[in-house]
Amino acid sequence: MAEANNCVTLIGRLTRDPELRSSQSSTSVVSFGLAVDQTFRGKDGQRGVDFIDCVIWGKQAETLSQYAHKGDTISTLGSLHKREYTNREGQKVRVTEVHVDRFNFLPSGQRNNAQQTQEGAQGGYGYGQGNHPQGTTQAPQGQPGQAGTIDLSSDDLPF
Repeated sequence: MAEANNCVTLIGRLTRDPELRSSQSSTSVVSFGLAVDQTFRGKDGQRGVDFIDCVIWGKQAETLSQYAHKGDTISTLGSLHKREYTNREGQKVRVTEVHVDRFNFLPSGQRNNAQQTQEGAQGGYGYGQGNHPQGTTQAPQGQPGQAGTIDLSSDDLPF
């Protein structure tokens, strides 16, 4: 029998600025929303958008809240979780959210080319593995907002 796996990969834009909070155990936590384009088009030719609730903890939450802003494109890797709670009116509320383990900032305009970015020099989803908060690609000097590529040979590497 195949082993079950709960793995969610999302690429989308932040729906609001991340707001850093602390849990009851003093762990940093950020809840945020991602607007993720659907892959299919409706009868009107437009793509729909799914709004996904996400949560991230610890140092990664601090990094996200410090560097990310509403509208920024990020890729995430995590797992899907469901939980229930009773609100102030006594009603049960069910929540489905992605618990993010790792994330990367993506350059604007690179959403459709995310696989190339994810397989960058650091080997993919890096937050949690020490990648620099500037993302996996950077714009060439003098050309803000344009993602650049760097051709490297094995002779260029310091190891």
